[in-house]
Amino acid sequence: MYFLVLLSMSFIPLVLFIFIYVNKKLRMSKPLAIFLLLLFLWNVDVVVLFGQNIFDEQMILRLFQIFRIGSIMLMPLMYYFNLSIKKNLDERQFKLKFLINQKLFMIFLLYSFAVYIINFTEYGVGGLQLIKGTAFFPEYYYPIYGRLNILYYINVIIGFINTFLLLYLSTKLKTNYYRTLCIYIVLSSLLVFINGALTGFNILPLPISILNAVFVTIVIFSAYFYIQNQMIQKMNNELLDQKNFLQTIIDANPNYIYVKDIYGNYIIVNKSYALDFGSKIDAPIINYLTQRNMDMKKMKTYEKCVKDRQGMDRYFEVTEIPFFTSKEEQYILYIENDITQRLKEEEFIRKSEKLSVVGELAAGVAHEIRNPLTSLKGFIQLVKSDDNDLDKKNFYLDIMSNELDRINEVINELLLLSKPQADVLKKIDILKILKDVKILLDTTAVVQNINIHIQSETDIPTIEGAGNQIKQVLINIVKNAVEALPNGGQIDISVKRLREPKIKIEVADNGVGIPEERIKKMGEPFYTTKEKGTGLGLTVCARIIKRHNGELYFESELGKGTKVHIILPIQQQRT
Repeated sequence: MYFLVLLSMSFIPLVLFIFIYVNKKLRMSKPLAIFLLLLFLWNVDVVVLFGQNIFDEQMILRLFQIFRIGSIMLMPLMYYFNLSIKKNLDERQFKLKFLINQKLFMIFLLYSFAVYIINFTEYGVGGLQLIKGTAFFPEYYYPIYGRLNILYYINVIIGFINTFLLLYLSTKLKTNYYRTLCIYIVLSSLLVFINGALTGFNILPLPISILNAVFVTIVIFSAYFYIQNQMIQKMNNELLDQKNFLQTIIDANPNYIYVKDIYGNYIIVNKSYALDFGSKIDAPIINYLTQRNMDMKKMKTYEKCVKDRQGMDRYFEVTEIPFFTSKEEQYILYIENDITQRLKEEEFIRKSEKLSVVGELAAGVAHEIRNPLTSLKGFIQLVKSDDNDLDKKNFYLDIMSNELDRINEVINELLLLSKPQADVLKKIDILKILKDVKILLDTTAVVQNINIHIQSETDIPTIEGAGNQIKQVLINIVKNAVEALPNGGQIDISVKRLREPKIKIEVADNGVGIPEERIKKMGEPFYTTKEKGTGLGLTVCARIIKRHNGELYFESELGKGTKVHIILPIQQQRT
């Protein structure tokens, strides 16, 4: 019965060893777990000496020799603690660094192993003697040590030295909880060594050794549990600080930043968004929201218009980034940039550029109107002078009517271009727009001996877009082509349908061409090659095409001409 009680008590270090080994949270968890395992083996080594009612004397001797590894291997383990701590020390402040190295550890390990081997011979433990029981303790066997057991005592002394070295190193640690844990280990080790020496020389009863080991185990585990709680508390505080720091950064951003789950519920919103749209900002920060978890392939950007709390229209450029957390929960990160003012400025620039184009076209339009007016004046005089020939009068009147239609057509195109129109997406006929552009620019082109030719495939569909804006782009492009032909030439405009649901417009001239280094800057604000140009024409064109989800790019070769490519989708995406 006494044997079973002591055996059950000896399993306490084993249980705690398993707990710490499985839940390795500290850098010193591994050596600490080994310490508890050796303490368990040491306890069993003592318990078997009380097993005279279960085992015979020879079996008890053999078990004692086997489990003695617990007390022998404590010495190299204490040195291993020192090696573990050394990695966290500043070697410039550590004067005894030469005493702690891997080679010396291997020497201690081999020495302890040699002591363990000798332990199985008569020079280590030669036999057992029975100690009579008392009123408090039953009888038990006490080992009879051989002549070489002095090596075991040397092993214990080195263990003491390693323990005091550990105490010295502990004072050099900067981290409080590691320093506290090491001090607990040192005190526990000293208690174990002192108790082992006292019971080994039969100064104290042998059962005291087990009680002492259990006490040490509880102390070490309490220290481990306390240190782990301190670390968790520190990590929680760091996470809280990180959360507050991230929330401060998010709130300081003037853009709108918020996160929604797959059901559309707000998880995070920044202060800017909350002030303008009234969403709560007390939602928790999602931990581990990292770039690695974000699905950049599904990221999309679009523009939207919403009403704020004052009922005003606000325009935003929205970027959606879906991502998954470490728990495989899906969310969407929204980053919204207020572009209301930018769109107003772009609209102002676009209107200014349009008026500039109208002004430049006015001279050509005036010339186009003046020619038929001169003809009209001549035919009116002919009609007056020829009173009797009715057929001639009708012929003259038909010509006059055609000239008036021509004047009306040119004036209507000019008025349509200058008239403010809402940028509403609707079905537009790109061929009709090109013909209208040709009417406006033919007047200037004819004067400069330039021929504008339009050709297209037969199945060109209508496209969705803002017709007035597309017309403004084409006028700018064709007008630039006209200006690139000061000595006359040819402008070919072609329209074709692409395989994907898009159309492609090409405007090619055989003018002077553009140097390659200048092509890269085409479309940049205020960059122009014209003497009186503003450098905004192509910038406006590029922005209009971009807002239509299209592409605008240039090809040119000096002395051969320039080709402008415009690609537009047939159907605009809805978001």
